[in-house]
Amino acid sequence: YEGPHSPNVRADLLKLADEPDFKIVNSIADKSKRVDAIEWMGRSHFCWVPPGQRYGDPRRHIVAVFFGCIPVFTIPDGHYTLEELIPWKNISLTVSQSQLPMLPSILRAVSPKERERMRASAACAWRRLWFSSIYGNCLGESGGDDAFDGLMLTLAMRVGRGRAAHERSLHQCLRRHAE
Repeated sequence: YEGPHSPNVRADLLKLADEPDFKIVNSIADKSKRVDAIEWMGRSHFCWVPPGQRYGDPRRHIVAVFFGCIPVFTIPDGHYTLEELIPWKNISLTVSQSQLPMLPSILRAVSPKERERMRASAACAWRRLWFSSIYGNCLGESGGDDAFDGLMLTLAMRVGRGRAAHERSLHQCLRRHAE
C-alpha cells in the first residue's frame, strides 16, 4: 500500500471475504490464517492475480496456470506477460478494480464448459510462462517454447519477424486439445 491515493485492490477484494464459495484470506493481518496456496490453486476454478510489484506477486498467474486455475487479473496498465504470444483473453479473465465488488457474480456467470475451454487453451500456453531452458523443467517439458524463447520471439515480432511461426505452433496445440 503506497498511500491513500494509490490503488489498493487487496483491500477491495478483502471486502468479499465472507462471500459463499470464495476463499479469500488476509494472511498479512492474521498470520494464523495462512493457507497452502498451491493446494488451494489446485482445487479452485479461479485464482485472483493482483497487480505485480507494489500491489502483489507478479508471478502468481504462472503458478495459477500450472495448476489449472484460471487467472483473474486486475491490471491497472492493461498489459500482460508476453501478451503478444499468450492468448490471455482465451485463458483468463480481467476484472477492473471498479468491478471487484461484482467479482462473485462475474465468476459465477462463467459456465463449466467455458472454464474447461479456458483450461484447454491454457494447456497450450503455460510453457511460455516458465524459463525451462534456464531453470530446468518443472512439469516434464523440454526447454523449447519456454519463456526465454517467447521473449526472444516477442522481440523478433516487434522488429517484424517471427509471428507466423508462433501462430502455427499455437494453432497446432489448440487443435490437439480440441480433439
